[in-house]
Amino acid sequence: KKLLFAVPQSDTTEDLYVAPVSLEDARTTGPAVKVFSGRDKKPVGFGKMDEWAWSPDGSKLAVIHGGDIWITSAEEGKPVRITNTPEHEIWLVWSPDGEMIAYMFLRGEEPILHIISVSGSEAAKILDTSAGRDKYAWSPDGKEIAVVSKGVISAIPIAGGKAREILDLREQDFVDDGALGLGLSWLLDGKHLAFVSLKATGDDERARIFMVPAEGGKVTGLAADDDGWKDWLYPSPDGKWISYGSEGKV
Repeated sequence: KKLLFAVPQSDTTEDLYVAPVSLEDARTTGPAVKVFSGRDKKPVGFGKMDEWAWSPDGSKLAVIHGGDIWITSAEEGKPVRITNTPEHEIWLVWSPDGEMIAYMFLRGEEPILHIISVSGSEAAKILDTSAGRDKYAWSPDGKEIAVVSKGVISAIPIAGGKAREILDLREQDFVDDGALGLGLSWLLDGKHLAFVSLKATGDDERARIFMVPAEGGKVTGLAADDDGWKDWLYPSPDGKWISYGSEGKV
């Protein structure tokens, strides 16, 4: 169990450290290790949450620095850059096996979703040109990425081929206002997806959590008693719970 934290070095840079922690005792259990020096700390996306990401096994970190993606060891640092583009990459999501990273950047006003191997041995591959932030998620087996694009939840095969439609949100009376399909998450059983949207049912346009089978089918609502804004869905490992942010609270 590790904790990542940043220490400002100037108005524009910071150093990143990783410290071992005990969640049970609420304390560190060893010295912190500097894993990245002089990171450009000016947020470009939606704050720091989309500027770094832990690998699934906790051994590595993907970090945005200077607009590019760097991979660094959580034990000893030694960052290596794996992208070098004029655009600014954001919103990093590791594949379940830790071999690839999905990310996006804006080309003009158009968001473009890519995947790239963590080793940097393969060129980045474009998957979609209209998925929004917080609107794509790897399947648990790593074979597909679900995206919300143009009001439709689809699954794109990583190996190539035609995307399959899971749910047309607009046909289900969801409000297409930029909040359509936020927090898209694949449950760990691989059989369901969860997302946040506004349902256009009379005057009730509150953000709700919904689930849909990965093969398509009936939409189910969750947390109907919480009228607050919702985002950032995180399914539990056993698939029984979903944690989420609600107007500043979890």
